[in-house]
Amino acid sequence: MARCVSLLILHLYDSKVFKVVPDFSSSFNSRQYEHRDYINRNHMNMCRFKGAEDDGYNRFKDTLAFCMRDIKAKEEELSAQAASQLAEAGIGS
Repeated sequence: MARCVSLLILHLYDSKVFKVVPDFSSSFNSRQYEHRDYINRNHMNMCRFKGAEDDGYNRFKDTLAFCMRDIKAKEEELSAQAASQLAEAGIGS
């Protein structure tokens, strides 16, 4: 049986100080699927980092690593479920 897998959405808001896009209009508004954080930049510069020591870069890097761990955990869970189903059906080793 096919199963839909949900992925975590990475959402980085622009700064609370330099607000250009309202949070409610730039979000899916789902804590179940969305990881939210702020980067202290205006909307135009929030993806322009000065280097590896930049706070915005580190927030992005850490949040991306969090999402990658989530994907890996879901992949492992699905693999275990598939192996279990194959074993129950008497297929495989």
